[in-house]
This record gives sequence, structure tokens and C-alpha cells, in this order.
Amino acid sequence: MRCYSVKRLLNRYVDKEIDETTKKFMEEHLKVCALCKKELEALLLMKHVISKKEKLEIDKNFISLLEKRLMEEKPDNETHYLTEMNYLAQRTAPVLLTLAVLVMIIIFAFYNDSQVMKDYMDNVFISKDIPVL
Repeated sequence: MRCYSVKRLLNRYVDKEIDETTKKFMEEHLKVCALCKKELEALLLMKHVISKKEKLEIDKNFISLLEKRLMEEKPDNETHYLTEMNYLAQRTAPVLLTLAVLVMIIIFAFYNDSQVMKDYMDNVFISKDIPVL
């Protein structure tokens, strides 16, 4: 449980975002736990490597050139819409057709069953001479 708590707080410890009590707790644990100490060392190394990384300089015209290229490659909204609608129609047509067939089968089965049940009930009442109200 201690390792779990320490590992959860390691990033905040490296960034010095924890209070003194928590810091002391973590330092005591790090003295005796080799695994947590290795993780701390890995985080410190990562932080060091990232901080030493050179900053990339971007050309002043980069943003305007990027916007221009994006606008050139941007598809026409109407064409894009029609392509999307065509795709949706192709994907949904079989599903809708299947659904329509299933609904027709269910309606036919229900109608057929109700007719059979009605005929059966008529025969039962007639054969036993029970008055139908």
C-alpha cells in the first residue's frame, strides 16, 4: 500500500508540488524501497532529458503557409456532404431492407396466429355449447 501511494505521488514529488509532511513520508519510503527509488530516478532522468531538449524554431511564415495548404486541400463542403450521404445510404440500405422484411414477417405471423386462435376459440365454444357473450 505504501508503494502504491508513493508511486501515485512521484510526479508531484519531482515537480515539488507536495506539502512537507508528504515529502517526509515519501523520502522515508524512498530510503528503504529500491523499486520506488528506481522509478524516481527514471522520472528525474526523463525530466532532465526533456529540459535539455533544444527548442525548435519555427519560420515566421510557417503558420500562414500551413493555413494556405490546409485551405487548398480542404474538400468542397457540398462534395464532402454528398460523399458522406452516399456512404450512409450504402451502409443503411441493407439494414433498413432487413428490418422491413422482419416487420412484415412479424405482422404476418401475428395476423396468422390471431386468425388461427379465433378459429380455435370459435370451434371450442361451438362444440361445448357455451354461450358467447
